[in-house]
Amino acid sequence: MRTNTPPGIVRLASAILAVLAALAVSSCGARLPKSLPMDQNPVFSGGIGWVVVSQAYARVKAEPRTDAPDVGHLRGGDILAVEGRERDPRSALSWYRIGMGGTAGWLTGDQAVFFESRAAAERAAGRYR
Repeated sequence: MRTNTPPGIVRLASAILAVLAALAVSSCGARLPKSLPMDQNPVFSGGIGWVVVSQAYARVKAEPRTDAPDVGHLRGGDILAVEGRERDPRSALSWYRIGMGGTAGWLTGDQAVFFESRAAAERAAGRYR
């Protein structure tokens, strides 16, 4: 059975299908980024990375708020595992959830420098001591 579809429409439809197929194949090998911006994902948890305390002296807070009570203190060059991070929408401060010998606390982002690996944090720690 023969249709009266113009040849230009058939070619256009074939080209669209070829482009869609190429896009589908190329997206199969797409890689996810190493990190996501904090603005798009305000709360993270579990094994994020490492921080080095960048201030001579830093207060660790019980909660991610500047008016929260202190639960500990750190010195410049201290290296800590990041257990979570959060951004306070009111103050626009970034906070890192850290563990200190069984006690969890929060450190502001302006008191620490973030690293994806412990080795990178250890290499940088000497600059902050």
